[in-house]
Amino acid sequence: MQGLICWLQKIRSTPYAPNKISILHIVFQVLNANPEIARLDFPSLFKFVLNYQAQNISDTLKQFKLSGGYTPGVESQYSLCIELYGWAFDNRDSTLRYLAAKDYNSVSTMIGGTLEDMFTCTDDLSTMKPVPQFFMTESNLIKELSKILAVILECFIKALKIDLDFWKSLFPVALAHTIGHVEAIVSMSKVVVSFTHTSSKAVRQPLASLSQASSWARCALAAVTELNFSMIGFMGAMISNLAFVFRNIFSKKGMKGKSVSVMNYYACLSMMTLLIVTPFANYVEGPQMWVDGWQNDVSKSDQTLSSG
Repeated sequence: MQGLICWLQKIRSTPYAPNKISILHIVFQVLNANPEIARLDFPSLFKFVLNYQAQNISDTLKQFKLSGGYTPGVESQYSLCIELYGWAFDNRDSTLRYLAAKDYNSVSTMIGGTLEDMFTCTDDLSTMKPVPQFFMTESNLIKELSKILAVILECFIKALKIDLDFWKSLFPVALAHTIGHVEAIVSMSKVVVSFTHTSSKAVRQPLASLSQASSWARCALAAVTELNFSMIGFMGAMISNLAFVFRNIFSKKGMKGKSVSVMNYYACLSMMTLLIVTPFANYVEGPQMWVDGWQNDVSKSDQTLSSG
């Protein structure tokens, strides 16, 4: 049900083509073409729609060549669209290879490439007098099919499958993430922001290469000669950046073999970080400070609304 809601939301937010082709109409047109399609899993459905799109690209490409008096190596009225359609058709085989390898980022790139080719073609067609409506309609159809493919990929094939092992592998990443941000805030509360950024260079460079000792020494010298030097601020910056280094290490190790988009990964990381930091924040600040902060924000919001 959540997947279906995601799909419908994507469809609702998709802008309609210039000639008002309805993406919902296209969905029914594609899905009703074969009664067996209801039994397909999502990767198979993706392949079905991709092949349907490739067939439309191939048929329209033939019409372009027939209508424009196409001769290889000779410029014609539809030369640009013929070239773009050729590239879009070639994308099909590459897309299927990436899909089989579960390289979903490359699949997304291929889909986006076809979509961009169609936008470029319709822009070229719109400058012609009269505008060739048949080719505009076919190009818009192929664009909408690319959007449907993107929805299937993002909402169903790449959908994040959360299990206990995922959260276990995410915990050290979230812990390092929490420590890094908390210590960065502590550092910036004691010293100027530029000091924290300068100190960050001093911890990352030796971790990258010991041959950069001179750069490390210059950063350390700049830190200790800062007018408002604070050991708490300095140590906060050091711990922060060390934590971020370990966050990256844990992330690469724990997430290896898991197909998770960057957005979903960071969303889960933020949720676990919130769960980790909330008890400590409640202990340090106390529940009353949270209540006072909430009331303060609400009063400011009311003042803003009343003044507007």
